[in-house]
Amino acid sequence: TAEHSVRWRDRLLCQTDLIGKLGSALAPVTNWLLSNRFVRRFGEWIGVHRERQILHFSRESFPRWFSRHMPPPGAAAPLRKVALFSSCLVNYQATDIGKATVQVLEKNGVKIVVPEQRCCGMPAFDIGDTMAIQKAAQANVTSLHRWVSEGYDVVVPTASCSLMLKREYPIMMSDEKTRLVAERTFDICEYLMKMKREGQLAADFVRPPGRIAYQIPCHLRDQNM
Repeated sequence: TAEHSVRWRDRLLCQTDLIGKLGSALAPVTNWLLSNRFVRRFGEWIGVHRERQILHFSRESFPRWFSRHMPPPGAAAPLRKVALFSSCLVNYQATDIGKATVQVLEKNGVKIVVPEQRCCGMPAFDIGDTMAIQKAAQANVTSLHRWVSEGYDVVVPTASCSLMLKREYPIMMSDEKTRLVAERTFDICEYLMKMKREGQLAADFVRPPGRIAYQIPCHLRDQNM
């Protein structure tokens, strides 16, 4: 964007935090509108195809759920400490992923905090808005570094966001804080497998999980996972 301006509709669609907060606060209305064929036709004007499947917004955002969540009683000293970078998608739409992440980590004796955070900047990355990416990186690194310096790992349940924190942020900002946050950032499955290798993963399942079909996200493959 140093040479070319960003279209207004692209700037609008990149406001994922704002869209998420509004969509979640007005979830019954928002979800009805998203299922209305006339509204979806209008949506094509700003670049969203009428047949594009869109996740509904949750009435209770993940940050709100976590604020009232009570961790299970456990040992005084946790096995690990995690700063969860939940992502816009999990915060306002796929909230069950955030809840499951918390529950699985707590099952494994992990203490969890959800630091202040904003969109990782991937939407801005897609349209080449380098200024927006830098602002996102500076805000998130500043927030996460505090916890990393206290011994927390950063765990991310969304592959696009972990890609940004681990690889793109250090390219945008070459300072020591950014490097340290990147080194201590893990995808949630990567983190659980790390715990398994170190003999810390609880495997006392109540019932077998059965057969599972798993598609590796492209942004995990891009991280060589």
